[in-house]
Amino acid sequence: KKMEVMEGESVTLETVAEIKKDYLILWLFGDVELLTGIAMFRGETGRIFTYAYVAGGIFKDRLELDETTGSLTIRNTRTAHSGIYKLQIISSSGVLDQTFTVTVK
Repeated sequence: KKMEVMEGESVTLETVAEIKKDYLILWLFGDVELLTGIAMFRGETGRIFTYAYVAGGIFKDRLELDETTGSLTIRNTRTAHSGIYKLQIISSSGVLDQTFTVTVK
């Protein structure tokens, strides 16, 4: 899914799943060659982790992960947030992938 947002605005990357207790949600960012983990939610513990200092710290205090949907919101976007975002929902029945291409203008 391709998305465009103006610099300074928020963008929400919405999932197609309803999060179950045994799910592990991973959000990755980067380009085709290298994706880095930026957020994680573990359904069984209800814990959300955001990795503020990866990718040069561009996500510090900007990420919000919705624990009921797995959707990721990036607040106060910058052009450095342009790129590929990959969602992986890992469960006992397998892995569901969703990919978003975000352009910040």
